[in-house]
Amino acid sequence: MAEGLSGLMRKAKWCNLFDGFDVGNKNCEINFLQYVHDTIFVGDVRAKNVFTIKAILILFELISGLRVNFHKSSFGAIRIEDVVVERYASLLNCRILHIPFIYLG
Repeated sequence: MAEGLSGLMRKAKWCNLFDGFDVGNKNCEINFLQYVHDTIFVGDVRAKNVFTIKAILILFELISGLRVNFHKSSFGAIRIEDVVVERYASLLNCRILHIPFIYLG
């Protein structure tokens, strides 16, 4: 199933619907990380990216038959106004991720 989500992200990037985040000396772009059944989307905090993530997750549900538990999901951002974080978390129907955060216990 992870490959299906990866394919949707590649297509979104190819269609210029999602802007990831550049890391390292060579500015390698990342847009999501996966570990077991968890996914972390990484990118610019823009409406375009948030709408794209929402659409990808809905498509992933339709294609795979799996359900994304938005109530257990979180949205967080660095150096972004709280009102923007609240708006995007509401759009994604998820909690606000407070940074710093604990991952995997």
